[in-house]
Amino acid sequence: MVRAVNAAGDSIDSNELFATFLVAPALTAIALNGGARLSWPGVAGATGYNVYKGNTPGGESATPLAQPVINPYLDTGLANGIAAYYIIKATSASGTGPASNEVSVSPARELCVATDGPSSIAFDADASGQTEARRFFGNATRLLAPVAIAVDSAHQEIAAVNTLGSGSVTVHSTAVGGNVLPARLIAGPAARLDNPDSVAIDGVSDKLFVGNGGSASVAGSGTVARFERTANGDVPP
Repeated sequence: MVRAVNAAGDSIDSNELFATFLVAPALTAIALNGGARLSWPGVAGATGYNVYKGNTPGGESATPLAQPVINPYLDTGLANGIAAYYIIKATSASGTGPASNEVSVSPARELCVATDGPSSIAFDADASGQTEARRFFGNATRLLAPVAIAVDSAHQEIAAVNTLGSGSVTVHSTAVGGNVLPARLIAGPAARLDNPDSVAIDGVSDKLFVGNGGSASVAGSGTVARFERTANGDVPP
């Protein structure tokens, strides 16, 4: 509140206003196929966020991208192999806070490789020769000797068929990497995953198909199990 002052003294108090001081968000980004995934911890007092994008370091536009922005924010329609730069600012009724750190991404198609152990690796699909992996999925992922992988670009997910134990299907987001749990896991007696050896995703019907090899000595013993794409747990096909 404020008071006016002159030789006669002070005025009565003004109305009282409250202001929220916002801090700069800590921004992180992951490159996707033709896009970028931005995420950040929430800022105390913020009621929204503005995302600013540029084509050069420090060259973000003064006009934010479409609002409101939801965390995480997916920016799609980017050209693979061309870097994009981002900052964000928290907003509230009091105004706009300071800019976050700047992040850059170079979108690319990915090639996912199943390894002979509890892991899988994602490479740049357009790379060749001795190249570093873009992301690595570690042993907390429930990947148990995966033998096949299907990439669902529409929903940014990777489904893997695992052969150790009674067989399972793990589904991870393509936006994450490292030693992370799957978003969904299909496994158990009801799932009837007997010797699974292949997986496919139909984005039109929203179904996930798993091939079961059966016994090599018994003709016609193989099966195909059809699940809802979002199936999770010990669920029947």
